[in-house]
Amino acid sequence: MIFYFSGTGNSLYAARSLDRECVSIPQVIDETELRFQMEKSVLSVPSTVMKCQKW
Repeated sequence: MIFYFSGTGNSLYAARSLDRECVSIPQVIDETELRFQMEKSVLSVPSTVMKCQKW
């Protein structure tokens, strides 16, 4: 399962090329309860988003 954020569609394209089961972060961010069952997960975001975060 791939969780993605995509402003222009590039991250969505990359996510779908790896797995058809993709979850849009903006569409689920306000849900009160989320449950996912998966063996592995991937996060796909634009590199500009990563530059804004302090890890």
